[in-house]
Amino acid sequence: MLKTVVDNLSEAATELERLLSELLLKHSVIYEWNRREPGDQVVFLSASGDYAFRDLQVEGRRLQAKLLETIAALTRSRMRQRYLTFQEKNDEF
Repeated sequence: MLKTVVDNLSEAATELERLLSELLLKHSVIYEWNRREPGDQVVFLSASGDYAFRDLQVEGRRLQAKLLETIAALTRSRMRQRYLTFQEKNDEF
């Protein structure tokens, strides 16, 4: 059975959502790097806040790379489709 562009994009978006959920829930860790205790003499101020993500382990980095590939493929597909639509409209004139 042939799939339409919309079918392919929908499947890719579903896979992207699954991969993102897995990355965030299983491989990401947020920690408080700017913890202050009562009586501390030094205070650090940061525009980015007091929390950060820990570095990803090997499996997390692997999943992140797969996510980036999926996003790039979706972007290329969408841009190709936009170009073809633009070309069709301009061929009419």
